[in-house]
Amino acid sequence: MNIYDSLPKLNLEACHRLLCVQPHPDDNEVGAGATIAQLTQAGCEVVYLTVTDGRLGSADPSVNPEELVQTRRRETKTSAELLGVSRTLYLDYADASYPDERELATQIVSVIRSVQPELVMTVDPFLPYEAHPDHRRVGMAVSEAVLFASFPHFSSVQGQPAPNPWQVGGIAYYNTACPNTFINVDQTWERKFEALSAHHCGHGHYDAALEAGMAAVHCEPLRESAHRAIVRVHLAEGNAAEALRQYEIYRRLAGRELGLGPSPQFRALVSPLLGR
Repeated sequence: MNIYDSLPKLNLEACHRLLCVQPHPDDNEVGAGATIAQLTQAGCEVVYLTVTDGRLGSADPSVNPEELVQTRRRETKTSAELLGVSRTLYLDYADASYPDERELATQIVSVIRSVQPELVMTVDPFLPYEAHPDHRRVGMAVSEAVLFASFPHFSSVQGQPAPNPWQVGGIAYYNTACPNTFINVDQTWERKFEALSAHHCGHGHYDAALEAGMAAVHCEPLRESAHRAIVRVHLAEGNAAEALRQYEIYRRLAGRELGLGPSPQFRALVSPLLGR
């Protein structure tokens, strides 16, 4: 018998409120974007907590770290909206700052007690050969926070019990070497790709952003937001001709297959290029 077979398995698909704690602004999408989209589509309220500000998330030495922080904050909001996430919260630790584990766990306990999630999701701190200190420390701090959030005297003030201790039903790790839960995300893969496209575009990684956007279109050719993702990349890289070409591809496809035109949101995106 494999020991992992004896571990309790969470019923993620029945969750009504989920707190997703990510070390960096794109970890939730990379690790579980399609699953998060599946859950929100089913009515689950998902809240994001981002621990670090992502200031090291570029290999380009000309990028100003403070400007990158703002870019990544915008990325997080856009990607979260694409996946149906209800709220985005931040702790604003500097990227790779080696935060103190107890301090971090205490702050996460406060968020858990405020959000009151049924389940919590984060990176697996026990992943073999995990080299990034943010992943190790955040994953472990979240695990400790889930354990201690229900203890009324944890993080108490002057010996007084916490006013709202909260019992979390379980923790789900993504980026794990030992998965024991599998969810069919055939219907939401394209939303993960759209979210990843937004992150890559924010970084200026336009080839990767286009690849993710095209993957989203391949998954669901009639999904307007997938085509919008591609148009946004072309606009960001200054390629107006390709942005208009993609818009026209969708306009004709939607008209032929659905009898509909692009939404006002899509038209507004390209209106400066159309001259109206």
